[in-house]
Amino acid sequence: MKRKLTFLTKMALMAAAIFSQEALSKDSVTVTILYDNTTYVSGATAHWGFSCLIKGLEKTILFDAGASGTILLQNAALLGVSTKSAPIVVVSHNHTDHTAGLSSALGTGSTADVYIGSTFTSGWDPVIAATGASVHRVSDPAILFPDVQTTGEVQGEFVYEQSLIITTDSGLVMIMGCSHPGVLTILDRAKQLLKKDIYLVIGGFHWYLSADDEILAWIAGLKNLGVKKCGATHCTGDNGIALLRQAFGSDFVEMGVGRVITLPAHTITSREETGSRSSAPKTFALDQNYPNPFNPSTEICYQLSTNSVATLTLHDLLGREVAVLVNERKEAGRYSVQWDAASFPSGIYFCRFQAGAFRQTKRMVLLK
Repeated sequence: MKRKLTFLTKMALMAAAIFSQEALSKDSVTVTILYDNTTYVSGATAHWGFSCLIKGLEKTILFDAGASGTILLQNAALLGVSTKSAPIVVVSHNHTDHTAGLSSALGTGSTADVYIGSTFTSGWDPVIAATGASVHRVSDPAILFPDVQTTGEVQGEFVYEQSLIITTDSGLVMIMGCSHPGVLTILDRAKQLLKKDIYLVIGGFHWYLSADDEILAWIAGLKNLGVKKCGATHCTGDNGIALLRQAFGSDFVEMGVGRVITLPAHTITSREETGSRSSAPKTFALDQNYPNPFNPSTEICYQLSTNSVATLTLHDLLGREVAVLVNERKEAGRYSVQWDAASFPSGIYFCRFQAGAFRQTKRMVLLK
């Protein structure tokens, strides 16, 4: 259904949408709403479901695929974008209003990496594989590339769901499907993972059947978590959206098909193979490899707070050493190394880092 707006309001929103798209620099990171219950620009089709396209990052990401492939592709064509341009697809949960358009979005001959939850029904593997895309079933947080990762599957009462996290200079940007496990639960997971404040939340909050007192309590929770801006839509419900609009005021982001949201700048931490005494880290640390899961190569970053002999070894599920990536004395600083696992079988591997008395291990998943 379409949200009721006055003629002047519609014209203002359309003008804002056109301006926002024309004013973007080539380095802007944008989220374009492709599928939603409401429309933001004239000619778009509203339908129950959600999908958006994130552009301007290291790789374009399609998040969810709506309930109809036909509608999804029509809206994408109207907005001048292509779902097939996304090398990464993240699907929040196994409900048709987020999955039914997936095959159409991928098309044929796809080379995309599709990240679905481990709880998705087994029938999705051949459906995705038939398009040519690669299926990645994940339960833990998956780092897609620097500053972008998933929450991993968060358990709800009946549904497991993953959300997308983009780290910006202003804080975390959260993109969610339906928030079945609870908005506050998902946001708390993100804060625990990255230890950063939440700047913007986009997507469905699943409040459409909730009473006002419940919604107001959840809004208070959002405020307590420090959420700065909110772009709730889809299954949030008209009443929930109205209460959020009132609570956030000018920090409420209007949604609908055709809305283009420009994200704050994000500065990726340099991962070059260099060390510096003047900017030495304060602690020893081993970062989670990215991407993870990966095929066939992945990057592993570590840091030294003092000059040390650093060792980085890889082990299989039985604990057997399968590779030595680093074994030498290095100056204090941040370092990275690539592991090309083309000759290794799919499976779980462990990366062990040692510098002096410091030891740390990370789990990695190779999926071929």
